[in-house]
Amino acid sequence: QRSSSEGWRSRQKEKAGQSRQSRSSASAAMSGAHRRKAGEKLVAGEEELLRQIDEADRRFSDLKNQGKPAEATQWLERGVFLRRRVHGEGSEELERAAQTLASECNVIGMTAVAAGDMVAAHELLKKADILTDTGGLVKDDAARLRLRAVTFNNLGCFYKRRGKLH
Repeated sequence: QRSSSEGWRSRQKEKAGQSRQSRSSASAAMSGAHRRKAGEKLVAGEEELLRQIDEADRRFSDLKNQGKPAEATQWLERGVFLRRRVHGEGSEELERAAQTLASECNVIGMTAVAAGDMVAAHELLKKADILTDTGGLVKDDAARLRLRAVTFNNLGCFYKRRGKLH
């Protein structure tokens, strides 16, 4: 029995490492991910929108590295909606950014729960809920369902902490 529980722990640690790695690679992949292929023409005003996406990505990364996740998330959200304007729904760039935003809302929402900031926690967890809903911006079913399960679990923790399970 000991060896099977050690194997389980080893698999859990491996999964956690892969999850952390995929979250950081998703953040890194967003930087510059919105670029057009060589030779593609830009629509009027699109160049400015691409510049704004770069700025939002840079600020997200800087603020996250400075340990200011709530402020960083605001810039990530801005980048998501700019990508939606430039690329439209269903684009890989928007999908990656929406998944990252849903994940960050969950992480920061639970940090807010732990700190007792229930208003901020509820706002962030509801954003993750909306992003992962059937009509939300996360379209990839496997990723959407995984993020939705995390969001529902976190909402359960939120309501338990508030004493509102019924």
